[in-house]
Amino acid sequence: MNGGSSFARPPAFHSLVHWILAASAVLRLRQSPDGRLLARRLLDRPGTIVIVGRRPPAFLARWRVREAYDVTNPSGLCRGESRLPDGVSLVLLDLERWRYTPRAAQRHPVRATRCVSRRLRREGIGLLVAPGTDLLRGTRWRRLGGRIAVRYLRSGLAPRLSLFASAYEIQSQGLEYHPLLYRRTVAALVRQIHAARPGLPVYAGLSTNPHGPRVRLGLLERDIRMTRGFVAGYWLNVPAPGGHCPRCRPPRTGLALALLDVETPLSGREGK
Repeated sequence: MNGGSSFARPPAFHSLVHWILAASAVLRLRQSPDGRLLARRLLDRPGTIVIVGRRPPAFLARWRVREAYDVTNPSGLCRGESRLPDGVSLVLLDLERWRYTPRAAQRHPVRATRCVSRRLRREGIGLLVAPGTDLLRGTRWRRLGGRIAVRYLRSGLAPRLSLFASAYEIQSQGLEYHPLLYRRTVAALVRQIHAARPGLPVYAGLSTNPHGPRVRLGLLERDIRMTRGFVAGYWLNVPAPGGHCPRCRPPRTGLALALLDVETPLSGREGK
C-alpha cells in the first residue's frame, strides 16, 4: 500500500473527541425521550460541527457549535453562480458516487476540490473535505486492485485532497464492523494526510445503522478507543431512509445518544 505499508501507532495528535453530525440527525436526537436536554448537554460546545443546509434549525443559533454548509455538487460554486448563505464560515464538500454529485466531479475529485477551495479562499471560508469511499469504485481506480480501503490508500487521494482542506473527514464507517481493519486504515490515511499537511484536523466516520448486522454500542466504543489518539473526532452518522440513503433502516437515535454520553465526557470539560 503506497504511503501506508507500516501500521505502527501514529503520534497522539489529539486527546479530546469532537463530533460532526448532520442537523437532521441532531433534530432526531432532540425528538427522542429526554433527547432535547441530553443532545444540548453533549453537543452544545465549540468543538462540535453541525452540517446544515440553507435554513439551519432555529435552535442552533443558541448553540456554540460551528455550522458547515453542505455541498455535494461543486459546479455552481466553481463557476461563481451559487451564492453561499450569509454568515457561512465552513463548507462541507461531500463528493459521492451518487446522483447528487456530477459525473465529472466523481471522476476528478481533486480538480473539483481545488476549484471549490479557490472560491472559498477568496471569501475567507474554511473547507471540510469528506469524499465518499465509493468514488474509488469508479473505472479509473479499478486498476489499483483490492478492496475499496486498499484502493483508497494506494490512490493517494487523501493527501492530494488535504492540500485544499481546513479539515478532512475519512468516511470510514463501512469498516466499523472490523475494529482492527478500521484502526489500520484510519491510521494509514492519517499518516498520509499529515505527511502532506502536518497537523490538519482529521475526523473518522462512524454510523449507528450501516448496511449489515445490527451495530452494538460496544463495537462503536472499541472503534473509538482504537483510533481516538490520532483523530480530532468522529462524524457520527445517524441516517434515515430517504433520497440520500434509500437502503437505510430506521435511525437509531438511542444508540447515538448512548455513544455520545459515553464518549463525550473527556471533551465535555472544555472551558470549565
